[in-house]
Amino acid sequence: MPEEQNMSDLESLRRRAEREMRNAEPCTSALTREEAIRLVNELEIHRVELEIQNEELMAARDDLASARDRYAHLYDFSPVGYLTLGLHNIIEEANITVCKMLGIKRADLLQRRLTEFIAPESQDDFYRHRRDALRTADRLSCELVMRRLDGRSFHAELQSIGDSDGMRIAVADISRRRRAEEAQRESEERFRVMADSSPFMIWVTDSAGGLQFANKAFRKFFGVTLDQVPGYSWQALVHPEDLQDHAERFLKSIKERSPFHAEARVRRADGEWRWVESYGVPRFSRSGEFLGMVGSSPDITERKQGERLKDEFLGLVSHEMRTPLTVMLGGLHTLVKQGKELSEEERASLLQDAYLEAGSLADIVSNLLELSRFQAGRLSLASEPVELEALVWHMIDRAKEQYPKHRFVAECKQSTVVKVDRIRLERIVSNLLDNAAKYSPEKSTVRVTVMKDGAELVVSVSDHGEGITLENQTKLFQPFERLGKQTAQKPGSGVGLVVCKRLVEAHGGRIWVESKAGKGSTFYFTMPLYEKAQTTGREQQSSQCGH
Repeated sequence: MPEEQNMSDLESLRRRAEREMRNAEPCTSALTREEAIRLVNELEIHRVELEIQNEELMAARDDLASARDRYAHLYDFSPVGYLTLGLHNIIEEANITVCKMLGIKRADLLQRRLTEFIAPESQDDFYRHRRDALRTADRLSCELVMRRLDGRSFHAELQSIGDSDGMRIAVADISRRRRAEEAQRESEERFRVMADSSPFMIWVTDSAGGLQFANKAFRKFFGVTLDQVPGYSWQALVHPEDLQDHAERFLKSIKERSPFHAEARVRRADGEWRWVESYGVPRFSRSGEFLGMVGSSPDITERKQGERLKDEFLGLVSHEMRTPLTVMLGGLHTLVKQGKELSEEERASLLQDAYLEAGSLADIVSNLLELSRFQAGRLSLASEPVELEALVWHMIDRAKEQYPKHRFVAECKQSTVVKVDRIRLERIVSNLLDNAAKYSPEKSTVRVTVMKDGAELVVSVSDHGEGITLENQTKLFQPFERLGKQTAQKPGSGVGLVVCKRLVEAHGGRIWVESKAGKGSTFYFTMPLYEKAQTTGREQQSSQCGH
């Protein structure tokens, strides 16, 4: 094919040259033989030069044709659609890619208006884009909705360059990107809703550690608005004594792209310092790029206080258990080593002291066991009919042995039967008597009253101690709390009243205190009446150390 084309071009060129020679003026001067030979040689040289030039031109034309075909393929099969518009918005050129986007053959697309394939809601956007592109030589872009020939729509990005002849437009289908962006927005919105509904503080940082997002709990805790969150300086919130360690841990996690964990005191919006425990994990994009940290910072102030109280309690219990053990071991050691040298009264006194201290130790252990059972959910009651008056007198007899310098009084309006766990009810009364005696002066009276109130019995234990302020009354039944000016000098583990509360409530009763500073305290608790109980009137009052 190329050779036939070359022969045709040569014949056409020869005929053209012959026509020009016929039209030229004839030469009238005769040539000598030498001139004719030189002319023939010159003509032959020019002929060869022309043939060489012609071959070069043919090769260049073939190269151009090959390059044109290659670029035509690149143009047609580019992943981006290309259009050439005339000044009247008519499509003059289009590659195969844009034809596939629009679902139409190239022959049917050419000479049609591009606006036929722009969705109605994007017509104004395209008009402004076209107007601006024709006014400037800069490349402009816009996003709009286009429609295929079958009516289906897709999101497209147009990048256009205008000139005096019209516009050249690159069209990219960005539907997948828009769906991904929409999915990301929905995901971020779900995360925001979930985070804002959490009672814990949740935060997100950028790759440098700057705050990007904080949930509602975080903003409320620190008193910041949503607009103040981006770039908010969290370092200013940390207690000066904790800041260096906290910041070093966090910046190390940022640098190493590793999980973060630290505890620190932070200043709440009301100015109070609170303990928080922060957890963070690195977050990455799909391509593996480090985006920052996401984490939470729950308030652990109560837990910290509980740990402190528990540590203090363990030390207190150790001391309280060591005291009776020391007395018991000392007395028994004296009896073993010097028993024969002691009088009968001295031996009896040592045994009595050991017996009383053993009772104190048993009370401590019993209270700890009750508290442990309750916290483990293993507290069970063995209820039986119990004559309450007799139980009260029995516990008073035990109390007067331990506190011989106090006076105990009981007022029982009726002899009443309740259905309770006898051992647990004895523990309640014993703890209240013990508490009253410890926190009231020697030789003062501890009074126990039992009375009927509807379908329940009300038992009260009163003392003449220094009383309890209203503020401290709310803390009385919390674990390990011991109140009062002289608490440090008083024996006790701080669990007696807690055990009372747990056991009373386990029986379906209530417990509370009434007190005024300097006027003593009265503790009340209720127990449900036993339906088959038969009561008889009786009132007794103890003497100085009992009844």
